[in-house]
Amino acid sequence: MDFDVSVGDSSAVMDSDAAPSSAGLQAREEYAKIMSDPTHPMFEPFKRRDPAAEAYIDGLYKNAYPATLSHTPESVSIGGPVPTQPGETEEQAADRTRNDLILAPLRQDWGSAYDARMSGAGLAARALFGAEGWGEVFEDLGATIRQHYGPAGETAALRFLDALADIKTNHGGY
Repeated sequence: MDFDVSVGDSSAVMDSDAAPSSAGLQAREEYAKIMSDPTHPMFEPFKRRDPAAEAYIDGLYKNAYPATLSHTPESVSIGGPVPTQPGETEEQAADRTRNDLILAPLRQDWGSAYDARMSGAGLAARALFGAEGWGEVFEDLGATIRQHYGPAGETAALRFLDALADIKTNHGGY
């Protein structure tokens, strides 16, 4: 099923049945190695939050998910205005529609494990941003991802949190 996504003056057709790109999977695997493999050349710089390591990681994802004009969050419509549901404002309908675009690929890819994996992603987010004062950082990060990468970027961010949860759960973290 294709979605015609209109954002401001830009639009794109998104295939909701698309599998993750090989470049996206490679970026995720490389990032997992950076976070967990002490022999990786970027492991120590990453732990120190070295700007060079951060730029390297940014480059991985920018190459895998190039920004397009359609990757902005301001307004989303599917074939026209988003219909509201009873008791829902236009803004809530737009948020619901955007969330559907973000979550549809994950529901498809994760299948029956969707709820468990989303729960793990939530735990990873709380581990990273749950301490006092970090909630604002999480919100700023979310806004930046939305602004520069749109729904596809938000989906990628959830995949990243899922990968962190997998590292913690299945590989003992570090």
